[in-house]
Amino acid sequence: MSPYISDKSKVHSSSADSTRRPPILASIGTVLIDAFECPVLAPKVKTLLCPSTTSQPAHILSQDEIQSTDLAQSSDCSPAVAISSDASTPQVALSGGALYALIGARMWLASNELCTLVDRAPRGTDVLPELEEDLNQFGSGMWAWNEAEGTRMTRARIRYDGDIRMYQHVVKPPHRTVSCLLDTPLAGAEYLHIGPPFSPEDLAEFLAELTQRADTEWRPRIPEPRGAPVLLLLSNVFSSEASLKLTIEKLVRHLIDDIGVGQHGDGVVVIRSGKLGACVATRLGGLEWFPAYFSGQLELRVMDVTGAGNAFLGGYVAGLVLSNADAYEAALYATVSASFVVEQIGLPIFSPAPTELWNGDQPTHRLRDLRSRLS
Repeated sequence: MSPYISDKSKVHSSSADSTRRPPILASIGTVLIDAFECPVLAPKVKTLLCPSTTSQPAHILSQDEIQSTDLAQSSDCSPAVAISSDASTPQVALSGGALYALIGARMWLASNELCTLVDRAPRGTDVLPELEEDLNQFGSGMWAWNEAEGTRMTRARIRYDGDIRMYQHVVKPPHRTVSCLLDTPLAGAEYLHIGPPFSPEDLAEFLAELTQRADTEWRPRIPEPRGAPVLLLLSNVFSSEASLKLTIEKLVRHLIDDIGVGQHGDGVVVIRSGKLGACVATRLGGLEWFPAYFSGQLELRVMDVTGAGNAFLGGYVAGLVLSNADAYEAALYATVSASFVVEQIGLPIFSPAPTELWNGDQPTHRLRDLRSRLS
């Protein structure tokens, strides 16, 4: 097990509903509170030209509100450089891989088709109402609250020292096992998003446990263990320099044609490469590149890429669902989802009615625009 996640053998979900259909996409990633110890650099949502948008941006807490969250002391297993306690009072904002993955999918799918577990202490002593409201604006059913004594919402502390970003877990994300998921709304999900701090070894253990259990037929679509380390290596090695494009293509073709991805070699490899866009490859369909939505002169619209990768994944799953599992068409949906995340710091501004708008625009509009560029 990764040393950066805590062991939770049981989940007490307050949102369990026996009549609810299994979600299309579930995540055992994190929804967490980031505390920025340099308020000047903490997320400040960009003012967008959205005259029809009435909803408020993600909540940034005041000093009094921050003090009421009672951040715990960091543990010995915290993964980052130690952070001193003499920094300025932090500002906090919602973040996490599960949050951004579900938001990326939510742009295309209904909220009742998405779900993740969010830990918190009981009796409202852990998560401020304002933060819960920020989550619920996207659909309250997306968040299955895991409430129990000794359980708290995952928290991290972030500090900037010049160009160095120091990240430290204050409350570690829990370790989700198959056993603790079977009685939650996540059970039976068609797709399961698994991200850091889960390691490839954690994923292999999860899949092994799922296969060995005789009391469930749940087989969510998630990457195979042998492929995970390779994809992790690719994501860590490559930058977004155009000079690496041919190298990426060579390695992806080797992975698809020579090694094989998936049980019968019919799997998909998707590589996100920043401003280069995304590369999608299958053995039958070959390799194809898709540009980033904000490319060329539009790159000036990109403010912060935090969460873009997970939003891309969520959008990709939604695209698979809406395109009858077309691996290439799904990349268009994924690209659009990421575009709404990168044009401000923090979550996109969401307006639910009368027509859902994200940053004052409709995802379908951007999808048509992206298709027109490729035609």
